[in-house]
Amino acid sequence: MESSVIYMDKQEASKYLQDRGLSVSVKSLDRYITNGKGPKFHKFGRFVRYTLPEIDVWINEKMSPTYQSSCQVPEN
Repeated sequence: MESSVIYMDKQEASKYLQDRGLSVSVKSLDRYITNGKGPKFHKFGRFVRYTLPEIDVWINEKMSPTYQSSCQVPEN
């Protein structure tokens, strides 16, 4: 594994997401860790750590395609 990898804690990951306009709190990240719906993470002892590439992959997986009109958005 590269030594240049930067590991972020939950607070830093939440801030990274919020700085990109995505409202994801530390509490939400805690919930995602439990239910498996969040970004992939690592454990360092008892501490959860995220990397930027893993968070970015998760963002891209969660983001919808680009729409030009609201009539293009599928109904759930």
